[in-house]
This record gives sequence, C-alpha cells and structure tokens, in this order.
Amino acid sequence: MKIVFTDLDKTLLNDHHLISDNNLKAIKDLINYNIKACFASGRSYNNIKELLLNRYDLHIPVISLNGAQIYLEDGTLLKKVPLNKDNVKNIIQICEKYKLIYALSTQNKTYTRSLDNLMENLYHLGLMKSNDIHTILRGMQIYYDIFYHYPAFNDQFIDEILKEDLYKIEIVTHKSEVLDMIRNHYSDKFYMASSADANLEINNINVNKGHAIKYLCHYYHINNNDIYGIGDNDNDLEMLQCVGHPIVVANATDNVKQKAEIIVSSYDHDGFSELAQMILNHEI
Repeated sequence: MKIVFTDLDKTLLNDHHLISDNNLKAIKDLINYNIKACFASGRSYNNIKELLLNRYDLHIPVISLNGAQIYLEDGTLLKKVPLNKDNVKNIIQICEKYKLIYALSTQNKTYTRSLDNLMENLYHLGLMKSNDIHTILRGMQIYYDIFYHYPAFNDQFIDEILKEDLYKIEIVTHKSEVLDMIRNHYSDKFYMASSADANLEINNINVNKGHAIKYLCHYYHINNNDIYGIGDNDNDLEMLQCVGHPIVVANATDNVKQKAEIIVSSYDHDGFSELAQMILNHEI
C-alpha cells in the first residue's frame, strides 16, 4: 500500500482555499488505485472537515494542527498530543502585551482573540506584501477571513478556554521582533514552525507532521519507500525529512526545496495533480 501526505495552503489548495478540479480528480484517482491520500495541515480538523472533507465528499485520514491530532477515514481520533500548559500562559501574556492577533485550538474548536486594534494589525499585515492600497485591502480581507472565521473571545473568556486541553497557539503579526523573542525564549519548551512570513505556530514539543506521519504509517503498516509527502513551507520540513519521497511545489521556500527529491509545479498550477500522475505512472 502507498500513501500520499499533502499540506493544504499553498500546496494543494488554490488562492480561494479550495481544491481545484484537477487536484480533486487526482485525489480520487489515487484512492481508486488503492493509494491513500492524507491531509497534513496546521489547520484544525473541524475546519478541514467543514471546508474540505464535507464539501468534496472525501473520506481520508487527516493529520491536523501540525500533528497534534491524527484522525482516521471515518473521523475516529487515533492520537492527540495537547500542549503542556506550564508556559502557555506566558505566551498568551506576550500576545496580550503586544496586542497580537492569535488563535487557540482546543480538541474541537478554535477561538480567535477579539482586538480593539484589529484594523491596525490587519493593515500592517497587508503592508508587508505591497504598498498598493488595493493589494493591502485584499490582504487585510484574506487575514480577516482566515482568523475570524472562528469565534472571537474576550478577556473574560480566556480563563474558560484554558480549562480545556490546548493543541495549538497560532500568532500572526508584522512585528517580527516579537516572534523572534518568543522563538528565542521558548524554542526548548514548544515545537514552533511557520507556514507563512508573518505567523508562528506553537505545539507540544513532541509534535510535528513527521512524528504524526510515522505514527500513522506504523498503524497502517506502510513501508517508508511507499510514503510520499508534498509541502511548501517550514512546518512541512519534518514531513519531508521522514517520507521516502519528499516532494515540494515550485512556490516552496528555498529552505524547503533543499529537502526535495522532486519539485513539481506551483500550487496554483496543480502541482499535486502532477505528483499524482507520476505515482500512478510508476515514475516515482
């Protein structure tokens, strides 16, 4: 049996955060030939289920929250690794001090911090990409849609959320010096990775996509040479290092490209479909 692990944003999904017709056909072609497809993403399982699995009638395993949770085809939770809460409050205090956009993921929900300076934050995020006002506004809308798709919480609700197990903290900000400070102070206490220039994703120190892939492939009894992984950014590095066939899309960062066996077309030119055809044609 073979299995293909794919990152979602900037790898499988298009700019509308949807699966293109070609990539969807590729997933279903793999499944029809008894090759498993698995999503491996920093997104929460509920987000993936609502926006992708249900929309496209897909019944496939999912590695969510960068590997903090592993779900089987039928939605059974196979494994979960929550954050150690000892230093979580310190991270949250930093986010509060600098008034950052951040999200907290529990087992079943993701919550985003409600901010008075939200528009200012979004403007500076948009400004990171361009000085053109229309591009800035489009960037602001994209960041808003990504984060405030989830319910927003206020001061009173933080303590209630912290009573639950947390699986990921995601921070997004133009203040790179704050992200660097968090990395420098807490990199030995948490797993930290980025899936974009302005974000930082924080998980349990024992969590990453690579660990989750090894666990799931052991569960399915799949040999390493039959494991494929495709990604684009730093939170895909451990995935690419542990699979028999590491593949990256053309838009991947230079750091990630160094780990690749093959570079396929970019996410917006259906690189995943290209990979699937190579596998089905026994080219790799």
